[in-house]
Amino acid sequence: MRARRIVEGAIGPTTPVADEILQDRGIVVVPDILANAGGVVVSYFEWVQDLQYYFWEEDEVNRNLERIMVHSFDRVWGYSREQRVTLRLGGYMLAVAKVADAVRSRGHAGEAFGIARIRDDQRRVAGCTDLVPHLLELGLAT
Repeated sequence: MRARRIVEGAIGPTTPVADEILQDRGIVVVPDILANAGGVVVSYFEWVQDLQYYFWEEDEVNRNLERIMVHSFDRVWGYSREQRVTLRLGGYMLAVAKVADAVRSRGHAGEAFGIARIRDDQRRVAGCTDLVPHLLELGLAT
């Protein structure tokens, strides 16, 4: 493969093994959760507009979408570089931290979150092994 960057256009197209190979080769992979988020954001915009019965012009939708997508990418890029992890893992780490903050702000502990104990066999589940230390650090697992 000669690509220096890959942007995932499908949901879950890269296996954990392939992810590792690409990382070892220094190929940057923009993961599906980041590359495909625009559709989810625009769906949210539609929902908000329907609730308010106030509809935006296309250029306003595009401006807001670009602002959110650029901000999200920059945040994941910076955090991933800071933590020295892939964009996929960095995105997951930021997402888990955001959920953890929401859970804590509602007064729930990790047990209420449903991931109190992570057994050794669960640590090897589909490419999530690198996320386990982050869950432990956030107090969401033991």
